[in-house]
Amino acid sequence: MAVALHRLTEWIGQRPALDKVGDGLMWVLGPTFNSRLVKNAANGTWLGHPLHPLLVTLPIGTWVGSGLLDLLGEDNEQAADTLLATGVISALPTAMAGLAQWVDTYGPPRRVGAAHALANNVAVVLQLASMVARRRGRRGLGKGLSLGALGLVAGAGYLGGHLSYVLGVGIDHTAFHDPVEDWTSTEVAATAVEDGVPMTAQAGDREVLLARHGGEVVAYDAHCTHAGGPLGDGTIVDGCVRCPWHGSMFSLADGSVVEAPATTPQPRYDVRLSGGIVEVRSSSPA
Repeated sequence: MAVALHRLTEWIGQRPALDKVGDGLMWVLGPTFNSRLVKNAANGTWLGHPLHPLLVTLPIGTWVGSGLLDLLGEDNEQAADTLLATGVISALPTAMAGLAQWVDTYGPPRRVGAAHALANNVAVVLQLASMVARRRGRRGLGKGLSLGALGLVAGAGYLGGHLSYVLGVGIDHTAFHDPVEDWTSTEVAATAVEDGVPMTAQAGDREVLLARHGGEVVAYDAHCTHAGGPLGDGTIVDGCVRCPWHGSMFSLADGSVVEAPATTPQPRYDVRLSGGIVEVRSSSPA
């Protein structure tokens, strides 16, 4: 079964027809995330990892609770309806957080994400229809619509899991980089690290970003936490390094995220000079 589901999801990722859905979503909602404030808030920069996985518990939990109360009979109708409405309301910020991640995807991840969003949006429509049916006294129809919505949410949840755990959307792309525990030479002279110009150096088997901040040489993992982009090919802007792939910005002072889509701070290295040569080791947690 797992193989069949995996192949189905890969098939979805190869459907060009979903590009039209994605293009429509981008045309309508893409400009919303042009604001740094909105983009950071929706992605979860302030949280330290993507916001969307945290928010999905709200509509899923309330809708499952509503469905269980539906099964328990008439004494629970008001509570079931309240949970149903709560789930519909919470679906909006949940969707916005998901879209904030999705706008910076391409190819198969964008197509799978479009299918994920489409299924969830249809589920919301079914739940709204269920609310209307219940208020009109057609509770049997309302329960059926809610059950259909839960089925769609389950399918969408599988696609969301594929996006994260198979395609790597939203994960920290430096998570599996082993720390450089001992002082290791980059074989780069400190004088070669110029103001305003990031560069990539090799410390053992680890690529590190070297730059100057406040006149001092600083070092970070050379690969962006968001999608693994080469920060050494990026630009220095206002004391930050900007990733050339999706525009994530990290402060050169401490590696904190200044602008999404990245949400996880950039791993930092301690720096020392030995005979004028830059040596680095992984920084210990403060």
